[in-house]
Amino acid sequence: MQVKYFNKASLLDANNEAILSERNRSIYNENIVDIADDTLFPIVFSMPHNDVEMRVELMLDPTTKVWLDMPFEAYEALPTIDVQKH
Repeated sequence: MQVKYFNKASLLDANNEAILSERNRSIYNENIVDIADDTLFPIVFSMPHNDVEMRVELMLDPTTKVWLDMPFEAYEALPTIDVQKH
């Protein structure tokens, strides 16, 4: 199964874009900056929202899920990783 993900830099970029664009869902940057630079943040759910953006749910850590709204183009440009289903 292919899963889209953010790295720390791409998550901060997408989040800052969401804040500047006044999108409905964004993350407090303080929740991201202290996480290790090599951390990957998998998207566990995504859906088109308002026909103008994607709404994604991603994992910040094994117990914390957050929501982020982002442009379709940015979502499509995210890298993917193969993950096995359990």
